[in-house]
Amino acid sequence: DEPFASLDYPGIRQVLHHILDLHQSGLTIVVTTHDLEKIIAHADRLVLMQKGRIVRDGIPADIVNCLEDHGVRKPCAYRMGQEAESWLN
Repeated sequence: DEPFASLDYPGIRQVLHHILDLHQSGLTIVVTTHDLEKIIAHADRLVLMQKGRIVRDGIPADIVNCLEDHGVRKPCAYRMGQEAESWLN
């Protein structure tokens, strides 16, 4: 739940490395966050919830354009017409 809250850039990268390492080892990872900027480049699936109910579920590219309709800010790269890049690059 909000794994990047209150972290500086090196801390964000460290946590993201751990999340990706766990995923590469075969674990399913569920991340809950309002800050898609840091994780969306690595997401296979995006579940958008509002008032405790699932309102969209699918691959991020199919859902990203309706995020703001549900009160979630679209990641900067998408607002600029680009695809999201990993914070590890």
